[in-house]
Amino acid sequence: MPPDNAGYFHAAYVVVGAVYLGYALLLMRRRARVRRALERGTDR
Repeated sequence: MPPDNAGYFHAAYVVVGAVYLGYALLLMRRRARVRRALERGTDR
């Protein structure tokens, strides 16, 4: 009888979802910072 690994798969999907969400939030923060810098006319 094969082992029941469903719990590990669910945990992995939750972790990957959290990583993608964190990356999306990071990109949104970076985009806002770049837009503010462009409005001010500076490089940083």
